[in-house]
Amino acid sequence: MPARGIEEPKGLLPIAQSQGLALAENHQQLTDHQFTRITRTLAEPRRVRILQEIAAHGNSIPSACLLRRHQVSAATLSHHANELENSGLVEIVRHGKFVHLVLRRDVWQAYVKRLSDLIGGSELPIPKEHAARFERCGG
Repeated sequence: MPARGIEEPKGLLPIAQSQGLALAENHQQLTDHQFTRITRTLAEPRRVRILQEIAAHGNSIPSACLLRRHQVSAATLSHHANELENSGLVEIVRHGKFVHLVLRRDVWQAYVKRLSDLIGGSELPIPKEHAARFERCGG
């Protein structure tokens, strides 16, 4: 449920769409590029905490609130917010001088599903260039 006065994002995100990172409403699968981009984005612990806080705050949180909680410069928070937006995980919504980060649940759920499918029993494909080494190790 979004915070009062904040609309849920609709359609495709302009930045993420231009980079091929946003999901259409009827398309719930990530490409390899999207999956890798999100994984790299989440390698930064502060970004994971930001996502947790957005979800705990009703899927939308003012950037000023994040700024107080993380005690970092506005530039640092802006960098992390932009990385999250570029990966397609959040949408940055501006209302005048106020900025809110809105969680893209559709993208998050597609990422979790892809990760679950990868870990949950599917065999991990071994690139051809590594197959010989893997066979020598008894795999």
